[in-house]
Amino acid sequence: MIETYIISDTHFEHSNIIKYQSRPFKDVREMNITMFNNWNSIVKCDDTVYFLGDLCMKRPRYWLDNLNGNKIMIRGNHDRLLKNAHRYQILNWNGENILLVHNPDFKPFEWTNWTIHGHHHSNFPDKYPLINNKNKTMNVSVEMLDYKPIKLGVLLGMRD
Repeated sequence: MIETYIISDTHFEHSNIIKYQSRPFKDVREMNITMFNNWNSIVKCDDTVYFLGDLCMKRPRYWLDNLNGNKIMIRGNHDRLLKNAHRYQILNWNGENILLVHNPDFKPFEWTNWTIHGHHHSNFPDKYPLINNKNKTMNVSVEMLDYKPIKLGVLLGMRD
């Protein structure tokens, strides 16, 4: 069965992100290997992955070619090297429109449905937790997901 996953802000090959976000890795190599193995142990080749920005600091083609799944890329603020990434996407999931965007501050002012985003990592847990039912936002930065993709249906089922 083909599944749909979502994730953001892996920052592969970005050594400073370990200290910026207090990631539990001794170095960038351990981080890359752990997140790569987490991803490929969950996501199968035919699955779809919505990636909401900030994939890597270098070698995007390598990561895109070696991570499983059909990746639909939303451009993050560190994705200068990514070609063909969307600024945002509106996803219709079981009749519900959901905005997928890297930075939730860039959602259209008039948008009142749910927004799934990354960008804030775990920096502002009160404002950007995994699920914010009041603001109708979901933060899928890797720090919120134990450094692995989450099934979109599982995430959406976590709402009140």
